Amino acid sequence: MPARTQRVLLGLCVALAVSTPLCLYLGVRGFAPVAGIVGLLCLPLARPTREDVSGILILAALVIWAAISIAWSPASNLRVFNSAKAFSHFTIGHMALLLVLCPALITGLRRLDERSARKALSWIAYGVLAATPVVVGEGLTGIKLYPLLLALTHQQVRLDRLIADLAQGGYVVAVVAWPLGVALMRQGRPRLALVLMAFAPLSMLVLRGVAPTLALGVGLGSFLLVLRLGPRGAGVLALLTAAYLLAVPGVMLAVDHLQLYAQFKTALPPSWSDRLRIWSFVAEQLAGTFPRGAGLDASRTFPGLIPLHPHSAPLQVWYELGLPGAMLEICFWLWLWRRISDCARRDRLYGATAAATAMAYLSINAVSFGQWQAWWLAVGGLATALCVLLGKTLVPTEGAEGSPLRTRSGGSRR
Repeated sequence: MPARTQRVLLGLCVALAVSTPLCLYLGVRGFAPVAGIVGLLCLPLARPTREDVSGILILAALVIWAAISIAWSPASNLRVFNSAKAFSHFTIGHMALLLVLCPALITGLRRLDERSARKALSWIAYGVLAATPVVVGEGLTGIKLYPLLLALTHQQVRLDRLIADLAQGGYVVAVVAWPLGVALMRQGRPRLALVLMAFAPLSMLVLRGVAPTLALGVGLGSFLLVLRLGPRGAGVLALLTAAYLLAVPGVMLAVDHLQLYAQFKTALPPSWSDRLRIWSFVAEQLAGTFPRGAGLDASRTFPGLIPLHPHSAPLQVWYELGLPGAMLEICFWLWLWRRISDCARRDRLYGATAAATAMAYLSINAVSFGQWQAWWLAVGGLATALCVLLGKTLVPTEGAEGSPLRTRSGGSRR
């Protein structure tokens, strides 16, 4: 690849390294425009492979089905929101944009050579590390600086949301810590890698964000499984993922039938009690919308009962997009696990890191965010790009233009 192209891509990685700590502290929603702009600039350099196209087509089918579902979605009625914005059309718009820009980001940065990939991972890791003392310090001091900065930008300051907003950075770090941490370990910086991994539990202690620490634990188990078993471990995780996504409606209906919310609402923390209430309510709606689903953004039409989304991405897909949407989601995850299995076949450390990243993202998806939140989808694209860059440093034999993800043959190096 021409040296000029390498410099351009490294420049984009510098932009990611600078913007990442800002987004972690000032607002994680910034990841959507950051990933979008970098993806747009990578678009002329993107070189998707056949395997890449297979995954993109699955996601394209999901976006098309979501667009079709607007026809019967109650969210297509603007009067539901008493707002000038059509939320369903906005959602389908950013879904379509990210469908183009996230693959461009991933396949564009994949063209970096081994040396440049090492630099890029180091810079982005340092960016995340730069945010750690600031976020943790805010938690320890009762969040003094953050509301002042929001006031300077003329944003409305909601005291009841400050801790939750600041804690969202821990969710992002719980996902990206795996490729960045392994990269630091490989570069002989184990202490920095441990500090990076400690971001999630520290945020839990000072900002009460439980899900990132749980995700880190799930990721660790997945990492060790694939590191030991290689592609077979990835296959086990693929089966568990598919079984979980298939079982979501049944589990939620059981929660509703057993009236678990009524039994445990006083014993659980308020946030988890609210989750259980929301899941029970959505479970009640599933039977009436099966099999086609209630339509894109239908979860938004219960403002007094569901705050924008059900806080469970798989449940949201089942409710809004029905059986077709759920099957496409499962197909995508199975496709992704096949790619991760290929990574493990080439290099077990690579496959283990990709597996940990995927499981951390999936576990947070299960209990925290909405499926269509643009910034969270962008974080998934960014985490994938970081794993691909890590693969360039662990399996450099494919050359600057290649990717370890391309080859499905060959034995494990470990």
